[in-house]
Amino acid sequence: MQNPIRILCVFVGLLFTISSVDAQVSIGPRIGIKGSIPMAELDDESFVLDAIAAPSFGVQVEVGMTSKIGFVTGVNWNARGFAITLEEQGLEFKYQEQINYLDLPLLMKIKLGTKGIGMYLNAGATFGYAMTGSRSGNLSIIDGSDTSSTSDAQAIDLVEEDYKRFNAAAVIGAGVYFKTGRSQVFIDANMDYGLTPMAMDDEVTSLGIDFGVGILVPLGK
Repeated sequence: MQNPIRILCVFVGLLFTISSVDAQVSIGPRIGIKGSIPMAELDDESFVLDAIAAPSFGVQVEVGMTSKIGFVTGVNWNARGFAITLEEQGLEFKYQEQINYLDLPLLMKIKLGTKGIGMYLNAGATFGYAMTGSRSGNLSIIDGSDTSSTSDAQAIDLVEEDYKRFNAAAVIGAGVYFKTGRSQVFIDANMDYGLTPMAMDDEVTSLGIDFGVGILVPLGK
């Protein structure tokens, strides 16, 4: 797929064109934090992959088909990756790799509750494209009560290193919403299970858990 972001944007545009005839469209910002949990371990038991966490932010769009059922899409900036910690006598090495994705979710949303306050459930998929990446390492030498450390960090050239850029994941989530005038404040949590390999390693996929807060403002009257 040469340009998945362009294809997905066309699909979302068509969705809006079709659904907005009889639907209420709301839009607004969402910010949160996302934990990325690698779903594999390397062969050597000392190389267990650990989770990382990073800020998440974006714009969320809700297309309400009825008072209870709608669709959610938008554009999100999310990080996925892993960390490794190695400890030997007198030595400690920490390594972290983080890939930043531009994600487009496509979810069905079901509201439970009154018009003013309630809960909701959503499920669907998210599709992402890796935009940037970074890696960092820290080596500590421990000699009795003395510790000396050296660290290094660098950007990852995703093209030069032939990283897998496209990401797809299944998503489920839940949240609560509060009406404030015409706007709607929401707090939610979502889990996504990677369906495609992460980065270069065919053995590693990602389980993501994110918590966020945002506000939706209806367009038009």
